[in-house]
Amino acid sequence: VYGTFKRGFPNSHLLERSTYIGDFRTVDRFPLVVGGQWFSPYLLDIPNTGNNVRGEVYAVDDAVLADLDHLEQVGVNYSRKVAKVTSSSDRSFQADVFIYFKTNQLDKLIDKTYMEDYQCRKYVPRHMRSQKVYSMATSPR
Repeated sequence: VYGTFKRGFPNSHLLERSTYIGDFRTVDRFPLVVGGQWFSPYLLDIPNTGNNVRGEVYAVDDAVLADLDHLEQVGVNYSRKVAKVTSSSDRSFQADVFIYFKTNQLDKLIDKTYMEDYQCRKYVPRHMRSQKVYSMATSPR
């Protein structure tokens, strides 16, 4: 995971029933950007562009994977694909893992700043978005 599922981030609770394997980075370079009004992290499926993205690897069961797919809206907003990663502590260790790639609005994201490690703390979780819209609409200008 490279974004809001990482430890200490708003959606990390979805991985509580999973086993943390370690810190890894992608073998191929990809653009990782922050975009949209909710400051979401997006990994774009454009190999050999961007950076070797840092993230965490977890062993998950089918139920957790289904929860992650649901939140990411696989088939609508994201696709889940296999990609190769290498361990941050032992570069000789590689693994094939599932990674979520953004599938829509790419034209709005491709020109954003590419990063190798998502650390943005402005992300608005889904359960808070209606409150955020309300507070933005009613706040004085």
